[in-house]
Amino acid sequence: MLDSGDELLQDFLVEAGELLDALGEQLMELEQSPDDKDLLNALFRSFHTVKGGAGFLGLTPLVEVCHRTEDVFNGLRQGTLALDGLLMDTILVAVDTVTAMFDALRAGETLAPADPALLKQLEDAQRPADAPPAQPPAAAPPPPAAPLPEPAIAPAAGDEITDDEFEALLDQLQGATPAAAGSAAPPPAPEAAPPAPQPAAQAGAAKKPAPAPRATASPAGKGPPADTTLRVDTSRLDALMNLVGELVLVRNRLVTLRVRGSGEVAEQAVSSLDMITSELQEAVMKLRMQPIRKVFGRFPRVARDVARSLGKEVELHLEGEETELDKNLVEVLADPLVHLVRNAVDHGVESPEERAAAGKPRAGQVLLSAAQEGNAIVIAIEDDGKGMDPEVLRRKAVEKELYSADAAQRLTDTEAWDLIFHAGFSTRAQVSDVSGRGVGMDVVRTAITRLNGAISIDSKVGSGTRLEIRLPLTLAIFPTLLVTVAERRYALPLASVRELLELDDCRTRRIEGREVVMVRDETMPLHWLSDWFTPNRPRVEAHHGVVVDLGAGELAALVVDELLGQEDVVIKPLGSVLEGLPGFSGATITGDGNIALILDARSLVARHTGSAPAREAS
Repeated sequence: MLDSGDELLQDFLVEAGELLDALGEQLMELEQSPDDKDLLNALFRSFHTVKGGAGFLGLTPLVEVCHRTEDVFNGLRQGTLALDGLLMDTILVAVDTVTAMFDALRAGETLAPADPALLKQLEDAQRPADAPPAQPPAAAPPPPAAPLPEPAIAPAAGDEITDDEFEALLDQLQGATPAAAGSAAPPPAPEAAPPAPQPAAQAGAAKKPAPAPRATASPAGKGPPADTTLRVDTSRLDALMNLVGELVLVRNRLVTLRVRGSGEVAEQAVSSLDMITSELQEAVMKLRMQPIRKVFGRFPRVARDVARSLGKEVELHLEGEETELDKNLVEVLADPLVHLVRNAVDHGVESPEERAAAGKPRAGQVLLSAAQEGNAIVIAIEDDGKGMDPEVLRRKAVEKELYSADAAQRLTDTEAWDLIFHAGFSTRAQVSDVSGRGVGMDVVRTAITRLNGAISIDSKVGSGTRLEIRLPLTLAIFPTLLVTVAERRYALPLASVRELLELDDCRTRRIEGREVVMVRDETMPLHWLSDWFTPNRPRVEAHHGVVVDLGAGELAALVVDELLGQEDVVIKPLGSVLEGLPGFSGATITGDGNIALILDARSLVARHTGSAPAREAS
C-alpha cells in the first residue's frame, strides 16, 4: 500500500478528486438528458482517467470498479445501452464506492475490494442479458524498446491526438505498468485502431494523465494553452494569511499614530503603507477564494435520493455556482446546506398527487443559489412547495410550552417561522428516515452564527419557502464597529449592524418591565451592555445605541458608551479557557494596541435574556 504522503498519490487524489467532485451534478444532468453526448463522453473520460491513474499506482480495487463503470458509459454513448432509473441507481452506488475508496486513500488505509454484487451488476448492465460472458482478450505484447527523442513540453503543431487515441494511449500506459499488470479489468477495445502516437506525446500523457472534461482540441498550429492555475498547500496559505493579518494590525497602529500627529513625511509613508497593505490583503484574500460549485455539486444527488425515498418528483436548479468565498467557509457550509436541501424536498415539496390536486406541476422545483452582495455572500434555498403556515407554528409552540397562548398570538409571521430553529421543534407528525425528528435546524443556525452569518425565512402558504443565509466573504479579516462599554473596547461585526442611534432623539419606554425603543414607529428591545458586562456598577449616562440583526428579521438595540468607528480586524481565537463562551466569537488587537473582544450579538442577547420563553412579554 502506498504511503498517504506519497507525492504521486497526492497528485492523483487532487486531480482525480476534482473529476469526482463534478460527477454528482453531471449524473443528475444526464438523468434529465440521457442522450447528451457531451455529458456521456465527459463521464466516460472521468472514469477512464481515474482508472488509468489508479492502475499506474497499482490500486487494483479502484481499477476494477472504475473499469466496469467505464464500460457502462461506453455502452451508453455508443447507444447499445439505455439509461433508466435502475441503471442510474447502480452507477450512483459505484460512485459512492469510488468516493469511499478515495477517503480510504486519504486516510492511508488499504483499499478493500469492491462489493462483488456491485461489480456483477455493472458487468451485467453493459451487455444484453442473453449474451455470453465476455472473454478477456489476450494481452498485447509490449512494444519494442526504441530510443526516445528529446522530451517535449507540449506537442508541436499537428501533433494533437484525438480523444480515442488519448484513451487508447492511457490503456497502453496502464497495461505497460508493472503495478497495473495484475488488474482483472481489461481496457475496452477502441472503436477504431488509432495511429501510433509520437513518443513525445506519450511522455506528455504519462505526466498528465487526462485532459479536462469536455475540452476541445487546440487550433491547428497552436499548442495547448498554458495552465494558469497553481496548487498551493493550504498550510502555506494559512501562514501567509497570518502574516498579512499581523501586517494589517501594524497598519492600523500606524494609522492611529498618524491621527495623533506626526511629520508630513511620516504621514505620507503611512498612507503608502495603508494602500499597499490593503492591496496585499485583497490579493491574499483572492488566493483563499474558491467557487461554491465545490459544495453545490453534491446537492443534485442529495435531492434525487431524498425524492426517490419519499416517492416525490423534484428538480433541483443551481445558480451562481461561480460565486467565490473563503475556502474555510466552503468546507464548513457543506453540512448545513445538506440539511436545508433535504428539508426543502421533505417538508417543502408536496407529493405529486398533492401538487396535481393543487393545480401545480407534479415535479416540485427547488432552487439553490449564491450571489455576492457587497462584502457578503447570500445563499438561498427556495422551493415552490406548500409553504409554512404561521398559525400551525404558533399552535405547535403552545403545545411544546414555548409560549403561552396569548404570547404566541402576538408573534409576527417572521417570529413564527423562526420557531423551527428551536431545538426539538418539529411540525412533522410522524418520524421519517429523512427528517421529522426535531433535530437539525437549531444546529444549522448555530453553525451559521459561528461563521458570523445570519439565516432568515420568508414563506407563503401554498407558494413555497425561501431560506436565506448571509455570510461574510472571509473569516480571517472582516470589518467591525468598535465601541466602548465601561471603559473597555469591543468589536461588533459590521455585517450584523443595521444602523446607529442617537438615544436622545429616540423615544424609550418600559413595557411589562422591559425597556424598548421606538425607531420609526417600530418597537425593539433596548439592552444596556454595561448591565451585562459590569452588573454591580451603576449606569452612567449614555447617548449611543447600535441596532443589530439577531437573525430571522429580529432586531435589537444595544446601548454603548461610545462609538469609535469602523476598523478591519484580524480575528484571534479566545483560547481553550474561554472557547465557546456565549456572546463572544474571538478577540483582536485594535489600532491603538489594545485588545478588544469580538461580540456575537445573537448569542449575547440570548444568553442574557433567555431563549424563546423570555420573549413572551415583549
